[in-house]
Amino acid sequence: MNYLRTKRLGKLIQCATLVALLPMGPLAQAQDPVTVDIAEAPLFRGEQLFQSGSFVAAIDVFKTADGLDRNEGVVGASRSYAMLGRYDEAIAICEELIDGGDYVDFPLVSTQLAEMLRTVGRSSDALGILAAVVDTDLQMAPVRSLVQYGSLLKFVGQKSLATTHLAAAAQRYDDGLVFASEDVAMVALANWQLDRFHEANSLFNEAVRANPNNLEAHVLWGDLFLEKYNAADAEQSYRDALEINNRYIPALVGLARAVGDQRSLQRAMALNPNSVEALQTYATGMMRSDRKDEARQVLEDALQINPESLPVLSTLAAEAKLMEREDEYQELLATVESFSPGNAVFLSNIADAFGNSYRFTEAVEFARAAIEADPGYWQAYTLLGSNLVRLGEEEEGKVNLEIGFENDPFNVMTSNMLKVFDTLATYETLESEHFKVHMSENDADILWPYMEPLLEEAWDTLTAKYGFEPEAPVLIEVFENSEDFAVRSVGLPDIGPLVGICFGKVVTLISPDALT
Repeated sequence: MNYLRTKRLGKLIQCATLVALLPMGPLAQAQDPVTVDIAEAPLFRGEQLFQSGSFVAAIDVFKTADGLDRNEGVVGASRSYAMLGRYDEAIAICEELIDGGDYVDFPLVSTQLAEMLRTVGRSSDALGILAAVVDTDLQMAPVRSLVQYGSLLKFVGQKSLATTHLAAAAQRYDDGLVFASEDVAMVALANWQLDRFHEANSLFNEAVRANPNNLEAHVLWGDLFLEKYNAADAEQSYRDALEINNRYIPALVGLARAVGDQRSLQRAMALNPNSVEALQTYATGMMRSDRKDEARQVLEDALQINPESLPVLSTLAAEAKLMEREDEYQELLATVESFSPGNAVFLSNIADAFGNSYRFTEAVEFARAAIEADPGYWQAYTLLGSNLVRLGEEEEGKVNLEIGFENDPFNVMTSNMLKVFDTLATYETLESEHFKVHMSENDADILWPYMEPLLEEAWDTLTAKYGFEPEAPVLIEVFENSEDFAVRSVGLPDIGPLVGICFGKVVTLISPDALT
């Protein structure tokens, strides 16, 4: 939204400069000086109202913009409608302005229209509009149009063409042709889509420094952190946006996702009951609370708004697969394939759901499928590696974690898990008939004489009682540091009050010495 202010001020400065350069004839000298009240300009006032969260009032003001400002006024009104979940009106106001004209003649309005169409699951229509804007003249297309087009191409599986357009946006910045904070944020998004994560991080930083009120940049930056399991920095980015506008729905939803802030989530849903992101976040929480029927209904409602929402479809598909409703899963998979063939994110989301449900074998299968679909989707390697490790396949697990880290060192989970391997390299390895145990030298000296006979006694007692003999050896890892235990168990350094977890073939424990 803030690019409206930047461009408006630029126009006003140009007008003021032209007035100053005009010759001052007798008539001009006799008249009162011309003044421009920026505060009363519709774009400026509309932006102020948007920034304060007064979206309804912002719509009314943006719609009064006319002349050269009309296009930007329509974009402002459309985005304000979107904040309220009034997507049909957000689309209609753009379509009314274009009114059968060529999309390329209205690049910013056409791009906003395409973004709104994607929001309601009309990716094919959005793609056609952006193609008309960008492909007509690649050099003259707005940065936002380039990036949104590239992002959508990637979403529908046209990865090579997507890379071309995203790289063109990044190159424009490298050539010194991108100045506005809002465009810098779009170039940051392009770099993110191109897996240039450190560049994206630096550019988001540049964007919010150039304009601290750039709400979109703050939230996108938070989304990048959250994708990389950096919840602390994600939370800060969302809070920075909310300090500017405490009714900004993407920031409220982001905060709920980052730290489980239910008040923020409820507020987002009250302000915009049609926010698919908010509904999906809410449903995920209900799934975790075993309110699955209610969660499915919320997700079905979300699909009525956006039938192409990948997070919603993958949540439903994962739940169907976990509950062995194969026909339902296949139907959801076919739906995704119809608009986004070979989507590795969809498969990885399902792998993650299986891993979180302690079904590591299936998690590994879906992670492998994600890598097969897109060998360049590095998060899939992290998921594959972490779940292999939980199955006791430490060597192959580490190899995949290293592939993920080499290509995406920004991922906190990947780097944390690899650091634990460094810790394990310093540990002793002790073996009994049915167990292999990694523990520190200190624990080996003190605990092992007691632990070895106790483990074998437990094996004999429990196998006789239940008539089941696990595949040996069972791997047990005893950690001196609670953070190492947490990272080895779930990939992140905070696991709460737990002191041990059984993953089937692998058991992780905190050393008694760490509990004193």
